[in-house]
Amino acid sequence: MNSCEWCGEESGARRYCSNKCNCAHWYWKKQNGLLEPQKTPEERFFSYIFPVTESGCWLWVGPVCSHKPGREYGVIKMNGESFLAHRLSYEIHKGKIPDGLSVCHKCDVPNCINPDHLYAGTHKQNMDDMYRKGRYTRPKGSKHHKSKLTRDDVLAIRASNKTEKELAAHYDISNTHVGRIRRREFWGHIA
Repeated sequence: MNSCEWCGEESGARRYCSNKCNCAHWYWKKQNGLLEPQKTPEERFFSYIFPVTESGCWLWVGPVCSHKPGREYGVIKMNGESFLAHRLSYEIHKGKIPDGLSVCHKCDVPNCINPDHLYAGTHKQNMDDMYRKGRYTRPKGSKHHKSKLTRDDVLAIRASNKTEKELAAHYDISNTHVGRIRRREFWGHIA
């Protein structure tokens, strides 16, 4: 014998037990008003907010989507559509997001939904903010994903008396690249 998913009573071949009207137990509970009422979208939204931190952030503790590792943004599904939590918070507290603008964080905490920490800005303003606060570091030298050379290779190219063509063949780079390394147009961060 199987047990009912809802109450644990004996259910025969079905996943739900039978009652007088031959409905599943869940439907019987629903008809008799015994189910807990579903939360409204606003109640669900506010149930995912963690208490305010020292910085004043309201942290989203619900589902997240990750655009980049370590940069997780809160997400909530309502009426079959997904919304980013910080954008929804902006709309709830400040009104419609102007066309063509992003919702940016002053606090740099992706899962913060405090409306005081959010502002509407262009993509360029958001990127400028990121650069100004030092959150963006462009990979240099051998840390760059397309790099063929190491620091030692660059120093050897600069110290070598060989022609650009010989060095280019040895390191599998172009003649132009060798010249730019020697003139410090490329790899200028290496002394």
